Amino acid sequence: MNDAVTAIPEMPTAPARRGRKPETAAQRLERLQRAVVEAKQAAREAERRKWAVVGEALLAEAEGDAALKYRIVETLRRRVTSASARADIASLLAG
Repeated sequence: MNDAVTAIPEMPTAPARRGRKPETAAQRLERLQRAVVEAKQAAREAERRKWAVVGEALLAEAEGDAALKYRIVETLRRRVTSASARADIASLLAG
């Protein structure tokens, strides 16, 4: 009887696509990390769009309601403290 052990080749971490080499563990990790970064960026952008819509609706409503407009402007004056952010909303603070 032959006692020789036959080496089993290492299995790739992901199946090979037609005509491509199999993805290594390092390549898979890098691809997944990029996907996480892209998903976080997409979530931040969706959050920005959501708040832009809310702000737009409030400002439109405030155009016909002087008391609401006053409350919004006073809230912005009190809450927005960064010089760059205040510069961004200067036209709203002007009244």
